[in-house]
Amino acid sequence: MAALALPTKRCCKCKRTLPIDRFRKNRSQSDGRQSWCKGCQAQHRNSVAGWRGLYRRFLRNAVTMNDTVRKRRCRILCIKAIAHGIIKRPDYCHRCYDKCRVDSHHERYDAPLDVQWLCRSCHKEADKAREARLGIIRKHTYHAVPQSTHDEANRLWATGRYSQVVIGKSLGIHNSTVSLIVRGLTRPYSYL
Repeated sequence: MAALALPTKRCCKCKRTLPIDRFRKNRSQSDGRQSWCKGCQAQHRNSVAGWRGLYRRFLRNAVTMNDTVRKRRCRILCIKAIAHGIIKRPDYCHRCYDKCRVDSHHERYDAPLDVQWLCRSCHKEADKAREARLGIIRKHTYHAVPQSTHDEANRLWATGRYSQVVIGKSLGIHNSTVSLIVRGLTRPYSYL
């Protein structure tokens, strides 16, 4: 008994005739399958052309994204650009010229290819300068507390009559934050 032959289709990209199951489904095509085989599609997706499409989508949607999403997508695009050889990671810091492993620093998250390569210490300084320039205050980390809370916690602790737990409850902050305040490990800020 003869085996049933699977229908075949010719790939428009690689020009090979392959079984129909090697093509993805696409209802808009007359035969219900993509014109490129799965292998050619994967190759295109991983190529520079596929990266350019991802970059174009980022630029088109960057206006409607919030800062957190824009920052994450910018990092992803930078990593993909390095992987595709569009950007080359140097082996020295562009600010202090130390030869070390460097991080990518973005002044603007809507320009993912505008990268400064900085060592960890220079990157932290650049992020602090960027936050100060843009007026970003990190209120949600326990290292940044309002000036009034900082001063009141230090005043209560200096009396010696209150524990860190009592001070934290009276000021509405966690007792570990009080511990950081009295040890001088916080950055007080004032509302402008």
